[in-house]
Amino acid sequence: MLFKGYMVTNLVLMIENLEHAKSRLLVVSLNGWPLGMAYVGLVAWISKEWRTYHIIFAATSAALFIILQCISLESVRWLIHQKRIRRADKIQLQIDSRNFRVNELLPKIMQSQEFEEVDI
Repeated sequence: MLFKGYMVTNLVLMIENLEHAKSRLLVVSLNGWPLGMAYVGLVAWISKEWRTYHIIFAATSAALFIILQCISLESVRWLIHQKRIRRADKIQLQIDSRNFRVNELLPKIMQSQEFEEVDI
């Protein structure tokens, strides 16, 4: 009962970021529990000892943490709010290249922010 609130936050963030309303039910249904439970069963079957089981999960968690730290990018909106316009522009270009698209509106926002920055 204690640690169940994270799932609500996770699902809300996933649903808010979906482009098509028709795919929301699919995302809610496939939220990671089946894959996680299959992984737990596989590790328990392979390890057969509780110490090895926990070491495998600790190593997996550490590896995922390091990978996510390396590939995660800072929020463009937060950087703009902090007046770090050039960094925000770089990160937006990285995001656009990963998504194979370009946000046409963002350079105009960046330019308007730079003009405000000069006036201050």
